[in-house]
Amino acid sequence: MEVKIQFDTVEKSLANIRSNAQNPDSSKSMGDSGSNHLLSLHHLVHLNQKLDNLLTAYHAVTLKNEAAAKKAVHAMKEYDEQLEKGFEDRAMSR
Repeated sequence: MEVKIQFDTVEKSLANIRSNAQNPDSSKSMGDSGSNHLLSLHHLVHLNQKLDNLLTAYHAVTLKNEAAAKKAVHAMKEYDEQLEKGFEDRAMSR
């Protein structure tokens, strides 16, 4: 499983947030403030869902990597034991 972050999309979103924060649209009336808050909340919920998905994927990859590392260490240990046994057998046969 591969975890990919779409950096371009993130950078564009951050630039949009920065732009909106630096240049607030003063043409909006006070009546629109509720819908702006709702839209902001929607964006936060969406980002939270994406972060949850990313965390879940990261967790899965970490567990998979840990299992692969454990398997590799076990295989190296078995190979070392086989080599050691081979050397002992040679020493006894001399």
